[in-house]
Amino acid sequence: MNIKTSDHPRNSRSFVLSVALLLLAIMGPVHAVTRIYVHPGSGKDSHKGLQANAPKRTIDAALKSIPAGALRDGYEILLAEGNYAATGGQGIAGSQNYLERPMSEFGKDFQITFRGMRPDFSAPAAIDKVVLDFASSAVLVMVKGGRYALQDLQIGNQSRHGQTQLGVSALGFDSEVTLRNVRIRTTSQTAGSIDAEDGAVINLAGTVEINEDLHSAPDGAGENTFAGISASYSAIIRTIEKGTRISIGNGTFSVGYYGTVQVQDSEAIITSWTTSNCFAANNSGHIDVSRSTVTLKQRISRNTQIGPEDDGHIIADGAVINLANDDFSNTICLQKGSTLKGGTVRVTDRGKGIVYAMSGSRLAATLEGDWKTLNATTGARLMIAPMSPTPTVETTRSGSVDFVPASKFPATLPFVHAYLRPLNPTPVPAKMPRLPDSGGGPYYVSDRQGSDSNPGTSPDKPFKTVKKALLSIPAVFSSRVRVQVEAGSYDMEGAVLQRSSQATASTQAVGVFFEGKSRNFSSDAERGEVIFVRPASPVIQVTAGDWGFQNIQIGAKGTKDQSCLDLIGTNAVATLNNVQLVSSGQAMSLIAPEGARANLEYNLWINPAEKGIKDSIHRGGIFATNHGNVRYRGGGGSLEIGNGILRSTNFGSIQLGWEQVNIQANSRDVAPISIAQTGRIDLHGSTLSLSNINSNAIIHYTGYGRTLAEGAHFRVDTDTTPATIRLEGNSLLSGQDFQLSGNRKNAQVFATENSVFVEGEFSHLSWVRSVSGAYILIEMQDSPSGCPERLELDEDGRTDVYGKGDKANCPVTTRIPGNAPAIPR
Repeated sequence: MNIKTSDHPRNSRSFVLSVALLLLAIMGPVHAVTRIYVHPGSGKDSHKGLQANAPKRTIDAALKSIPAGALRDGYEILLAEGNYAATGGQGIAGSQNYLERPMSEFGKDFQITFRGMRPDFSAPAAIDKVVLDFASSAVLVMVKGGRYALQDLQIGNQSRHGQTQLGVSALGFDSEVTLRNVRIRTTSQTAGSIDAEDGAVINLAGTVEINEDLHSAPDGAGENTFAGISASYSAIIRTIEKGTRISIGNGTFSVGYYGTVQVQDSEAIITSWTTSNCFAANNSGHIDVSRSTVTLKQRISRNTQIGPEDDGHIIADGAVINLANDDFSNTICLQKGSTLKGGTVRVTDRGKGIVYAMSGSRLAATLEGDWKTLNATTGARLMIAPMSPTPTVETTRSGSVDFVPASKFPATLPFVHAYLRPLNPTPVPAKMPRLPDSGGGPYYVSDRQGSDSNPGTSPDKPFKTVKKALLSIPAVFSSRVRVQVEAGSYDMEGAVLQRSSQATASTQAVGVFFEGKSRNFSSDAERGEVIFVRPASPVIQVTAGDWGFQNIQIGAKGTKDQSCLDLIGTNAVATLNNVQLVSSGQAMSLIAPEGARANLEYNLWINPAEKGIKDSIHRGGIFATNHGNVRYRGGGGSLEIGNGILRSTNFGSIQLGWEQVNIQANSRDVAPISIAQTGRIDLHGSTLSLSNINSNAIIHYTGYGRTLAEGAHFRVDTDTTPATIRLEGNSLLSGQDFQLSGNRKNAQVFATENSVFVEGEFSHLSWVRSVSGAYILIEMQDSPSGCPERLELDEDGRTDVYGKGDKANCPVTTRIPGNAPAIPR
C-alpha cells in the first residue's frame, strides 16, 4: 500500500530536512553580508559602524575596518545622503578612492558594495543625493583588484575644472565593477567616465547617466565635459539585465584592442559635441547593441555618428539605431576592414544620411529615412535592404553596393569573430599572506661577494642569491622595490615570481624591478654581463604581480627547448628594458598567454647569435595568445631577433609602434610574422627588416589574423621565399611601404577566403593571386603603368593595382574557376 508523505507530518519534516541538507551540500554554507554604516555628518570613525545609530564618518575608515582573510562573506558600505568630499581607500590620500583588495585575498565570490541610502538608512537614496566628490584631478574611483559594486549614488559634480579624467576605472583581469543606478558628472576634454582596461569587467544595470544634462544644452555648453564609456585591451563593459538605460550627454562608446562594449536588450542615448565619433570602434574593438534601441545625436558637423575603423566592428542584430543630425555629412564611415552588421539604421530629425565604406569594409543593414549617398570604394561591400527612393550609389576601386532583402544578409561578416573572452579564464591564485604595506630595499645581490646571511640592503653586504632577495620582499607593498644584481650568473631555480602590489596616489610605479649592474654596482651592466639561468624551462615564470627586468640576460644555451620568460595568468605583468633573451631549441623566448602583459622599453634582443645560421636548431621569438598582450611603450626602441618569429593567436596581440625591428627566421616552415585565430600584430610607424633564408613566407596570416601597419616600412629579403605575403581565412593586412631585396622575382602576394590586403606599396611583384572573395590593393612604384608579372583571379577575387597614384590597366593572366585550389605554399 502506498502512503502519501503528506499524511504523515514526521515523514514530511524528514523530507524537507533532507532536501535542505542536500541544497547545503551543493551550495555550501550561507554567509551573511556584513553592513557598515557611514554618515558624513553624524558619523564618527571611532564607531564600529555596524549599526545605523553608530555609523562611521568616512569611506576610508569603513574600508579599513574590513579584515583580511579568505572570507566568502560580502560587505555593504551604506552611505547616508551627503557629499563625500574627503575620503580615501587603503590609507591613500583623501583625493581618490583607490580600491585594491585582490580576490585571492578573500575568495572569488567576495564583493564590496557601496550603496547610497536615505539619512536614516531606511531605503535607497535618489541617484543625486549621495555624491562622491573627492578633490581629485585623476580617477575618482579606481579598481585594480577585487569585485566591487556602486549603487544609487553620483560620482563627481561637474564643477572641478581640473578634473580631467575618469569617473570609474577598472584595470586588470582581477577587477570587476558593477554600476547600478549611478550618475557621473565630470569635467573633461579628452577622457571618458567609465573605463575598463586590460581584461577588466564593468557591469551596467538600472540607469547609468554620464553628464546627462547636456543632451539639450545650448551650443558650446559641452566644450569641457567630454565623457563616455571606453573598453580596451580585452576588457568588457556590458549590461547585465534587460531594460538597462544608458544616457551620455556628451561623449562616446569607444572600444579598441579587443575591448568590448555590449549593450543588449537595452536603451542608450549618446550626444556628441566633439569630433569624436558617437560609436568609435577601432583596433579590433567591438560594440554590440543587439536588440537595443540606440539614439546617436550629432551636435557638430565634423562628428561621425558611426565610425568604425582599423578592424573595428559594430554588431546590431535586431537593433534600431536612430541617427539624429541637422543635415551633416558624416553619418556612417567604415574604414580598413571594419563592419556594421544587422539592425535598422534610421536617419531622424532634419538629417540626411551618407555611407562611406572603404578598404575592404563590410556593411549589412536596413536603412530608413533620407539617405543621400552610398559610397563603396577600395574593395568595400555594402548589402542594403531595398530602399525607396534609392540613394545615389557610387562605387570605385572594386567597391560594390547590393540591394538584397534583410533575410538574405549573411549570418556573419568577414573579420567578425567570437570576441568575448571567457570570464576568469585562469584559476584565482592561492591566497597570499597580507603583510604591512612596505616596499623595503633596495636589495643587492652578488654571486661573487655576497652571502644570504647578509642583510642585503647595502652594496657592501649583498645577498648571494636572487631567491633570498625575493624572500625578503613583503608579500604586499605600496612602492617600487629595486633589486640590484651584480655582474655574474644566477640560478633562478626555486625563485617563484608571485607577489601582490598596491599602488598609491603618489606612487605610480609599483612592482619588483631587477636591475643588472656592473662589478661593485658602479654602473649599469652591459649586455650579457648579468645572466639569469635555470636547468629547466622556463628560466623565469611570472604568475602574479608587476615585475621589471633591466640590463639583464635571461637564459643561456644548454637546456633543450627552454623558453626564457613565461607570463602565466591574468595577474602577470612584466616590463623589459635593455634585455637579452637566449632560448634553446624550438621554444619561444617570451610567452604571454591568458591575459598576461609584457611591456617593452628601448632594446630587446632575442637569440642574436643565431643570425645567419641556416637551419639553426635554436629558434625563439615572441608569442602572445589567449588575450595576452606584448607592447612597446613610448617608441623609438629596437627589437632584434636573430632567429625567430612574432606570433599571435586567439586574441593575443603584439604592438610595435615607431620601433626598429629586425627579424630573421632561419628555421624551416616558419614565417617571421605569423598570425592565426584572431591574433593581432600592430606595426604602426615601425621600420622592419624581415628575412628568411629557408623556403617560408615572410608574412603569413590565417583564421582572422590582422595587422595594421600605417606608416610602416618593410625591408624584405625574398631570396628563397615562395610567397612573400600569404593571407587566408578572413585575415587583414593594411600595410605601407615594402622594399624588396634579394631575388625580387620571387616576391608574391596571395589572398583568399575574404582576406584583405590594402595600401601595400611595392617596388616589384612577380605574382599576385586573389580568390574566394579576397581583395588586394597595391601600388607599384616602378613606373606609372607597373603591373605584376602574373595576376590571377577567380570570379570573387578582386585586385586593384596603381602606379604612382594612377590606376594601371593590368591584364588578368589567369582566370581561376570558382573552386580555386589552395594558395601555393
